[in-house]
Amino acid sequence: MTGRLLAGVLTVVLAVWLVLLWRGLHHSLWFDDSYMFYRYAFNVRHGLGISWNYDAVHTYGETALLWGLVVLVLSYLPMNASQVLILGSWLCSVGAVVAMAWAVRSATEPEQRGLGGWQVMALLAVPLVLVDNFRYHARSGMDAMLGVALCAVFLAAALLWARGRIAPEIASLAGLLLYATRPEGAMIVVLVPVLMVLVWRKGSLAGLARLLGTFVACIAVELLLCKLYFHTVLPLSFYMKSRNGYEGYMRYWHPTFQLGEFLAGCALYLAVMVWAARRQDARMLSVFVVPVLCMAVYLNSVLQIMNDCSRYYLPYLPLLLVPALVVLDRRMGDGMGWWKLHATHGLALRLVGLACLVLLCWPGLRRRVALAVDRTIERKQYAYDPVVLQTAASGKLPVMQEIWKTVPDQIFATLPAGATVASSEVGYLGARLQSVNVIDLEGLNDTQIALQGFRMPDLLERRPDAIWMPHPDYTWQRGVMMTDPEFLRQYELYRDAALSGIAIRRDSPYRAQLEANLQKSYPGVVIADSLVTAASWSGKKHVVVDTE
Repeated sequence: MTGRLLAGVLTVVLAVWLVLLWRGLHHSLWFDDSYMFYRYAFNVRHGLGISWNYDAVHTYGETALLWGLVVLVLSYLPMNASQVLILGSWLCSVGAVVAMAWAVRSATEPEQRGLGGWQVMALLAVPLVLVDNFRYHARSGMDAMLGVALCAVFLAAALLWARGRIAPEIASLAGLLLYATRPEGAMIVVLVPVLMVLVWRKGSLAGLARLLGTFVACIAVELLLCKLYFHTVLPLSFYMKSRNGYEGYMRYWHPTFQLGEFLAGCALYLAVMVWAARRQDARMLSVFVVPVLCMAVYLNSVLQIMNDCSRYYLPYLPLLLVPALVVLDRRMGDGMGWWKLHATHGLALRLVGLACLVLLCWPGLRRRVALAVDRTIERKQYAYDPVVLQTAASGKLPVMQEIWKTVPDQIFATLPAGATVASSEVGYLGARLQSVNVIDLEGLNDTQIALQGFRMPDLLERRPDAIWMPHPDYTWQRGVMMTDPEFLRQYELYRDAALSGIAIRRDSPYRAQLEANLQKSYPGVVIADSLVTAASWSGKKHVVVDTE
């Protein structure tokens, strides 16, 4: 009877998840960065290798090479870019639940288990349907769900190795897959087996040496291959962030707040650990919880641009869900009923822990605390004064709807193959204009800018036909670009066009059609009145005031 009930519950959950997929496939994907993977897949299919542009220069812009491979495979389906990316995320979300269930089953011997396979699946799937972050990334088109699935696969492999069921080399290869999706996942691949041997007393030192040795050797080979293929060892985003590539970037992303969002989504499972764990579970729990804490510290030290809905934290969801269900599985295996899961010792401390989790789930309080912490621990963030642009028009141009789609669809869509545009928003733009060369002004998909930094003479030498100016958040780059005398001589800059400004090269063979497209995008407005006649910039820096 219980099996049928759980099968029915899982059927309902799957139906809800299918509705989520159906709705996603009938609406355009909103996560602009995800479209970059589709452009890479398109170029691979056309014999250009892993390249951003039609010059076939291999570009290490994909931070998750394995996700790029998934998108490449799915791109052969008769679907558009948005549908391919959403389908990929959705399939990985299903795989993540299955992989976490496998990890739970891998932790104990059959005679120690108190939960059936259907029960484990239900205890994973039902709560996750209600978690906003999980639902969001199940159709975000990014690599987050693949990261969740592969983190769970690695945990399952590590647990099986610790129990002597598989060779350590297999676990290390599973870890390599996680690393190929989320490079910082190497921290998990190292910490988890080390803690298994040194703290949990599972596995052997010889096996640990083989596991880590294989993993390090595979990474060394991977780095060598990347150097030979891309001429860079690491993704371009690493070079951009490590050399102050985001000088003058004025937006906060609040890593502690995003961490709080992530933990709130895990609150039910954290409650199980707090309430049902026993002293003999402490060593096992440390294997999973300590790496989570280390990863949280690391992620709070990096610039988390586009960390919507805890995207950087979510891949490590199994590190909290799997041990919670292992604790529950073992308690049930000991013959405990659902109403007797709590341990008698430390009851007061457990109640305090549960109270803290309740506060964690209180959105208003969590937000205030997290923002206060972020303001305390974050280094001061500096931005530059805005550029002062003079035009004949006294007011600003109307705000476009869905700018990230409107500009490629209306202004740049008529550009022929071989034309070149430059922009800071290149995801949908690159996927939509597949035969047009796109210069990523932020260097995430441009080796020259990533390695040498942004320099205006270099950009002008590449002669883009049009430039969609950097987003207003990039205060330093906008100042450098808009006040460059040679830039103003070579380009016509339309202030506020597409929010950031559109510049068209005066001697471009496509100037007339670009100007016509721009005018059509602003009916009832004389677009020529927005031409910039002069620009000035103080170049002064100031501390960014967080208004959230």
